[in-house]
Amino acid sequence: MRSVGTIRICNVCDNNWRPRADGGSVSTNRTGDHDSQIDLSKYRRRSTNQGRWLAGVRKRLGTQLTAAVILLLIVGVGLGGATLSTSLLADNTDDSLAPTDDQEWTEYETIAVFRNDDIQPWYKTNTRRAVDRVFIEEDVPVTLGVIPAVNGADSPITDNGRTCGYLRSLLTEHPGQFEIALHGYTHDQRTGFYNGSEFGGVDPATQQQWMTTGTEILRTCTGVTPRTFIPPMNTYDTGTVEAANTADYRTISGGDWFTTQYYNETGIFAAGGLVHASEGASFVDWERDELHSQAELQAEFNDSYESNTLHIQMLHYQSFDTESDRKKLRQLIRHIKSTDTAFLTVDQLTTGLQSGDIRETEEGWEIREPLEPPANSPDRLEEPSGIDRLLSVRAVS
Repeated sequence: MRSVGTIRICNVCDNNWRPRADGGSVSTNRTGDHDSQIDLSKYRRRSTNQGRWLAGVRKRLGTQLTAAVILLLIVGVGLGGATLSTSLLADNTDDSLAPTDDQEWTEYETIAVFRNDDIQPWYKTNTRRAVDRVFIEEDVPVTLGVIPAVNGADSPITDNGRTCGYLRSLLTEHPGQFEIALHGYTHDQRTGFYNGSEFGGVDPATQQQWMTTGTEILRTCTGVTPRTFIPPMNTYDTGTVEAANTADYRTISGGDWFTTQYYNETGIFAAGGLVHASEGASFVDWERDELHSQAELQAEFNDSYESNTLHIQMLHYQSFDTESDRKKLRQLIRHIKSTDTAFLTVDQLTTGLQSGDIRETEEGWEIREPLEPPANSPDRLEEPSGIDRLLSVRAVS
């Protein structure tokens, strides 16, 4: 049995192995034969000091990137692969954007999104549920990146009825709080694309097959059709975007470090027919292979808050084995709660921006509340309206 995470898992003996700084590994439980080990801690190789690097980028660029936040505007069916993007600065003189009797615009300094990756069966189930309980108890939404076939195509997540039943219960018992997103197909590194990728660098036809099959597995498991795609290792190429587009995804969420290099964009932008909402903050310091300190986590959020930039926080549930670890998650959530910040899932953010219920201003963000709660099945959501009100059309290559 294989499991994705920041440790190696032996297929034969279920032995756990943690990487050492010298490139070796050290066993964390019983010994045994281990002729098949998985090492999917790919993030570390290119995310060293990621938080400090991003903080420097934000300080250099200020709000310029935020002002350039854009959404896709599709005009007719004749555009093909062309992408038109629009600024999110709303036209306050448009009477059609005025709130209804039961809605009003609320101002926020920033918006926080939590993205919990590597959701899978058979692996650290108690830890996964304990992390979910933190979000439930704090009443904060979260996007769950679910791997449809972590043990290969012959062992999909649907083979574990308890995991699928649990995910369905999150949707029914906490409507609107948990978003189900597709996190790759098997989460294996398939290429060396940008130092490691499952999808990037793979031929488009194969990417399409993985995307279609993974989506169907997740739909069967959870009863919902995901609309957010999270590429493993935070990397993807134009073929991935095309495959996600064909499979009716609306958002792709990789890493800021990657989109800065590949698209010359960061944060949230539109390209290739999708909204790209990139995470810029991680709980793990990949250089030290441990969680950031509470001070570091809060300082990284404070940087987003002070510059009014979206804060998309990545976490991996398996990093929070102990109550002390989960306390860091809870304390960061409570720190963010103490500020003038809105919490959303990835899809809630995209939906609100496209419908005009979320807009960027010169001093932060405005949300027309209460936002329409998403149905458990994204297929039942009404198509967003009001996209034609967005301004400042520009192209993104």
